[in-house]
Amino acid sequence: MRRKFLFKVHLGPGMLAQGPVGIRRSHLTANRTALYFLSLALFLGAAGPDALLAMDAQIVERVEHLRHTGRLEIDAAPIAAIHLIPAFYEARGFTRAWTRPERIEELLELLATAPAEGLDPEDYHFSTLKRLQGSRTISPADHDILLTDALTRYGYHHLFGKVNPQQLDGDWNLSRDMGGMDPAVAIQQAIDSPSLAAFLGKWVDRGRYYERMKQVLAEYHGYQKNGGWPAVSAGETLKPGSEGARVVELRRRLAATGLLDPAIQDGVRFDENLEQAVKAFQVQHDLDDDAVVGPQTLTELNVTVEQRLDQIRVNLERGRWVLGGMTGVENFVLVNIAGFKAMLVRNGEIVWTTRAQVGKLYRKSPVFTAPMKYLVFNPTWTVPPGLLKKDILPQVRKNPGYLADHNMHVIDSGGKEIDPATVDWQDFRYSIRQAPGPHNALGLVKFIFPNPHFVFLHDTPHREYFDRDVRTFSSGCIRIENPMEFARLLLEDQEGWHAEKIQATVEAEETKTVSLSEPLPVLLLYWTLAVEEEGPARFLQDVYDRDQSVLDALNAPFSVSAPSGLPSWAED
Repeated sequence: MRRKFLFKVHLGPGMLAQGPVGIRRSHLTANRTALYFLSLALFLGAAGPDALLAMDAQIVERVEHLRHTGRLEIDAAPIAAIHLIPAFYEARGFTRAWTRPERIEELLELLATAPAEGLDPEDYHFSTLKRLQGSRTISPADHDILLTDALTRYGYHHLFGKVNPQQLDGDWNLSRDMGGMDPAVAIQQAIDSPSLAAFLGKWVDRGRYYERMKQVLAEYHGYQKNGGWPAVSAGETLKPGSEGARVVELRRRLAATGLLDPAIQDGVRFDENLEQAVKAFQVQHDLDDDAVVGPQTLTELNVTVEQRLDQIRVNLERGRWVLGGMTGVENFVLVNIAGFKAMLVRNGEIVWTTRAQVGKLYRKSPVFTAPMKYLVFNPTWTVPPGLLKKDILPQVRKNPGYLADHNMHVIDSGGKEIDPATVDWQDFRYSIRQAPGPHNALGLVKFIFPNPHFVFLHDTPHREYFDRDVRTFSSGCIRIENPMEFARLLLEDQEGWHAEKIQATVEAEETKTVSLSEPLPVLLLYWTLAVEEEGPARFLQDVYDRDQSVLDALNAPFSVSAPSGLPSWAED
């Protein structure tokens, strides 16, 4: 395995110095030592004797060990930046980078704040570095490399997140790209900057949504520090007018999170104050705010503070996957699958939102991004192959009148309509297309962002489902409640496309395609935490059971999944 490096310095067998790296003691003779540094001087060339004196021989040896083995441990801590460390130290002539004690102290203070991001400081050698601070049991060179690896790990997590979403979801197509940035250069710039925290903050700006989630995490850390909250015992449904010991439990549970005045937490009657507190809790947990504590509300009440912290951590991680890459993107469409909501964002502000229906549990809406390019009024609907095979063909075989009842037609590969009576339904080789109309599965308009999943936003004739709390009814596409208002907003910058023209186009019952003036990014995401500038966070149901896999990966040992766009020195 060969890699490109700034300096090509090769050490022979047995020339690796003693140190806590699991490699044998060097046995250099005086003559070989002199020859070795002479060869380094030749490679340094014009750098001169001062550079040679500043060079740390042990850093050279550690770099050489990494290059040849791809592994290095310092004080039992594995070095993760196996490509960056050589590039970084070779670029600076194998000299130590962490020569200012105050900068080392600042790094330790920065690593200690990892829990505020939902991250684990032990992923960054925190305990090891604290123990070794001021110690003489580690060489300056090894200490330096360990500090560099810690900052690299921390920066990597802040830029891309700890978890690679592509390893959890094959549909994920949002970028994990360095964008032309050389991480070895960035690490040097961070060390040279006036403030590590300020440098990282400028380097990775995720905006207000991420910062608000961090505030929620801090709030729930506070609840945890105070002992969490008491459970509410199982029993009969509690509602206004109920009395008894379980009402006291309910009061104490809600008082623990500030929804009820602690001064009245011991009352035994379900009064108006408690009714308002229960409604507020239900709103925060995406439940019907009916003030009735039935099985669903009781389940949410008894979720522990540790479980809520995990839920927040999972969504902060999702924020690291997405929000850094949205810097400078001011106009886009966002669908939160778990929240059953779609929204239009312009100039960084939400200008429109609507309820949505998403994929069924066995036909989940995928998470991905693609640019919206056009919309179609009075669309036809060509049944997707999977849906055709699983749903439509079995219906037609049972009921020959099914196609006529649903205004559907058999179409050959050339677009010609075929008489259903001539079709072998056991060996079907055609497509089925539904004609435009109010009962079309796509409704009166669809919004197209071409993608391999055949997923798009559209109207629906099944409007009754929008009143359900859990709206998993589609075959993967996103059904939206107010499609005509959405169409008007998308086309308002195009001359002539006012609300009246849109209505006239729909009433003409002819299929009409209208291109957008410029593509508009569409993001289909999955978040189980919703926050706003002010007010309480809302905890959403994990309808697709996706949180646990993210949490498991967050809690796993540190590992590297290299992003794209790395410099040539990272190539194997």
